[in-house]
Amino acid sequence: MGLDERDIEVMSRMTRYATHTAAGARIDSADLAALGVFASIERTAQVLDLPLRGLRVAIQGLGEVGRRLARQLAEAGARLTVADIAAARVGHAVSVWGAAAVTPDAIYDVDADVFSPNAAGGVLDEATIRRLRCRAVVGAANEQFADDGAGEALHARGILYAPDYVVNAGGLLSVLFETGALDERGVTARVRGIADTLGEVWRRAQTEGAPPHRIADRIVEERLGAARAARRERA
Repeated sequence: MGLDERDIEVMSRMTRYATHTAAGARIDSADLAALGVFASIERTAQVLDLPLRGLRVAIQGLGEVGRRLARQLAEAGARLTVADIAAARVGHAVSVWGAAAVTPDAIYDVDADVFSPNAAGGVLDEATIRRLRCRAVVGAANEQFADDGAGEALHARGILYAPDYVVNAGGLLSVLFETGALDERGVTARVRGIADTLGEVWRRAQTEGAPPHRIADRIVEERLGAARAARRERA
């Protein structure tokens, strides 16, 4: 959080474990992270039986990912309410995309279809969840739950949750583009596929009667278990 391509360029001189999109590329990791969130919100609108045009989205944070997400949503006709600690970012969203603006603390009280946290983690706790006036939470921020009971609290309120590490996976999938494993078209399609993964999480959550974040963790455990079993067989 708070990094841009200039920071990564410096870091890449120090270690081979830091990479960034090659100069001149039309997309970068933030573009792909935002695209994954956008595709997830598209799927959310379908589940809520709402059109994307006119969908009310409250965006918390207008940094590298949140700003790109706001642009994509505005171009799709969504109605935005935004908050950020940087007044210039908020002013840009208001003047360019016609967003409404609220203070950072007031974003939890916005009457919206989707609350989209795209800044710091740990923003959902007992107090903020009680304040939410939305039908779904879909955002790129890492570790959105302040404590282990937050997911259950959202579920108890009937608020649809999109697990953060599913939604924001576009940022990690960008490595496939940066290393040349996929071209721009290929990685874009892969990131858009996040919506299908999210749909499967929600389908299983309904079938198994568990909150979506628990199902996402369960899927991770299943995949890791299968990978370990396959490795043992090869050994």
